Parts: sequence; C-alpha cells; structure tokens
Amino acid sequence: MILNQVTLRSRDVARGAAFYRLLGFVQIVEALPHYARFEIPDGLATLSLELFENSPTGPRAVVYFECADVDATVEALQAHGVTFQGRAKVGRSRRGLSSWESYGLILRV
Repeated sequence: MILNQVTLRSRDVARGAAFYRLLGFVQIVEALPHYARFEIPDGLATLSLELFENSPTGPRAVVYFECADVDATVEALQAHGVTFQGRAKVGRSRRGLSSWESYGLILRV
C-alpha cells in the first residue's frame, strides 16, 4: 500500500501554500483562494490544502491510499481485526493504481 495524498483544511490557503513552498514542496495545483496541491520532495505522496472558512464539521485531514486491489486490501485488513464504517471512495491515482479515500470511513484496529 502506498500513501497517495493528505488533504489538510486551512483558513488561509495562500499563506499555507507559501509555507510549504518554503519547505521545498513543489506546487502542482494553484486554485487560490480555495485549493493548492504539492508534490512532496523525495516522495510519492502529495499534500493538498483546502479552504474552510468556519470550524470544520467533518474531518480536518483526509488521507488517500493507493493499492493494486482495494477490495482485497480491505478484506486483508478486516482479517487482521480492522473494522470499517462506510465504503471507500475509489478512483485512479497518478500512477494508475486504485486510489481510495479514507474520508467518511472510520477505521478501528
């Protein structure tokens, strides 16, 4: 399994984007003031900043994973005692693997 992306909520995406550029992250999407996305230096994952103006009601971070077979991966995790509430949102990653989003899922180990 590969970490694909982490999305963080931010009240000031432009300011956050400047900070991550200062750290050496490479900005690959700029849709200010609402969204920015970065490639992480020396890694496969990306980091996104998403605007929220009020206190978030949902998760403050969203984690995306990718693997060759989402269903098989979920079954293997369940076999090790992990329980899921909800269904994974499945898409395709930049590398062509299945990408699944943990948003809306509660994982219990």
